[in-house]
Amino acid sequence: MARNENVSCAPGVWTQLTNADVSAIRLQNICGYAIEIMATADGIAPSSAAGAVSLNPGDILPANVNLADLFPGVTAGYRVWARIVLGGTVSVSHA
Repeated sequence: MARNENVSCAPGVWTQLTNADVSAIRLQNICGYAIEIMATADGIAPSSAAGAVSLNPGDILPANVNLADLFPGVTAGYRVWARIVLGGTVSVSHA
């Protein structure tokens, strides 16, 4: 199911940004804190931040970035998650 909205993330908790498996996603950090982005092959939250990428305030992860290149340890069915230490909001768009 497509998603095009801002997603609020509770402080220090992995929040799923996708509502289904995705092959491409556009993200923007629209809060005032750095965020960690992680992918999993299912709907289970990451158990650690190992392999996560960081987006600083205002940074954009464009949809043309191959998720397999960012998360080579995830084999299929990308679910994308964010964690923000003090909480915040991520702009999300995916098909």
